[in-house]
Amino acid sequence: MKRPVFSALVISLLSGGCGVREIRWEDVRIAEVRALDAEFEVLGTLADGRTIKALTAALARAERLPDPASPHSWTHKIDIVGEKRVAGRWLYDVATGDLRRLEIAQSTVFRLDDNDRRTFEARLKIEATPASI
Repeated sequence: MKRPVFSALVISLLSGGCGVREIRWEDVRIAEVRALDAEFEVLGTLADGRTIKALTAALARAERLPDPASPHSWTHKIDIVGEKRVAGRWLYDVATGDLRRLEIAQSTVFRLDDNDRRTFEARLKIEATPASI
């Protein structure tokens, strides 16, 4: 393998190479979204196409934070069932509205705006508790 190709592969893998940074949420197919609390109890589930479309639209509008290594208090887990590029466990911070894919490498943090955050939390039955803030 030529050195530049190998270097690009290593950099891609170390930077979370799944393509989440460049994702176009409007084009993503998601079958189901589940919210879990700190004890892994399911709080709410979304499976309705219209509601999932609203969620992907909110994620498309979300601010991409430049420093994914900044400190967070991840309070909830979000499981996404769908296309491989977005499927899996995500972490959610109820205090900030930040959402990040759980990966070994750092991944992009998506910050929902206040309106989208309230809607997202209401639909998935996520509540801020003293223990989660």
